[in-house]
Amino acid sequence: MSNDDIQEFVIDCITDPENRDKQAALDKWLQESEENQVLYEEIKRIWDIAETIPSAPFNKTEGWDLLSQHITETPVRVRKMSGWWRAAAVLVPLCLVAVAWWQYSERGHKETQWVNFVAQGAEKDSLLLPDGSVVYAKPGTTLAYNKQRIVKLEKGEAFFKVVQDEKTRFVVQMESATVTVLGTSFNITMDSGLTDVAVWDGKVSMARLDGETIVLKEGEMGRLDKGSLNKMAGNYAWRCGWANGYLIFENEEAGVVAAVLSGYYHQQITIPDSLVKKRITVKFRNMSFEEVQAVLAEVLDK
Repeated sequence: MSNDDIQEFVIDCITDPENRDKQAALDKWLQESEENQVLYEEIKRIWDIAETIPSAPFNKTEGWDLLSQHITETPVRVRKMSGWWRAAAVLVPLCLVAVAWWQYSERGHKETQWVNFVAQGAEKDSLLLPDGSVVYAKPGTTLAYNKQRIVKLEKGEAFFKVVQDEKTRFVVQMESATVTVLGTSFNITMDSGLTDVAVWDGKVSMARLDGETIVLKEGEMGRLDKGSLNKMAGNYAWRCGWANGYLIFENEEAGVVAAVLSGYYHQQITIPDSLVKKRITVKFRNMSFEEVQAVLAEVLDK
């Protein structure tokens, strides 16, 4: 379906919740892909916002101009990076969205440089940035961002999937370090003065405030602890698994693998004491807990 067809279909289902045929068709469409689920949430979110705006006379041309200038300021939460956000921003009827932004502007709204975000949810939250990059964050993670591709990470843990822009580097600023990239995916953990940066793909630079810098590539992790900046030995791609569903362990101790899997699936995995220190290489991608147990048992038996 085209964007217009999707818009009409979803809004038709939203406005007729008692129609079983429509709701069945909607459920089937949502099950087809995660992108459909993301798009549905965006259409419904904007539709719900529009419904809360009281009707008032307005200049449609002026309203649309204001909407075009400010629509990317609204924090958008998604589960997966996609280009849908641009379409979602204009999926509801033009007049409803224009009314919302026109009235908002009439209340004296001025462009805000920094937008604050606090992650919610039981396990993780997500945020679509104005440039199309996506941030997945654990609950309680606090950050702020602007349109210049700068994020200030204040606390918590976040996975960044950054879209490439040769003209403007993407920067994550923290209290004691800075991460700079062009386009890549990486994870940052901040905990009691300890800062870890693990790279899923691409390449990033991690720098102390005094300028000392290390370059990290796929699977590598940098750690800033008590002012000391170091590149850690080993493959730390698994540090990104909580956000992207890929749990990759390369020559890692079985005890560490079991602990990470237990935390990810919220179910305890126990292994014999004699195998805790055994180093294994294993990969998991969107597997059930039972499948993970079976694969792990097979690897440990070798």
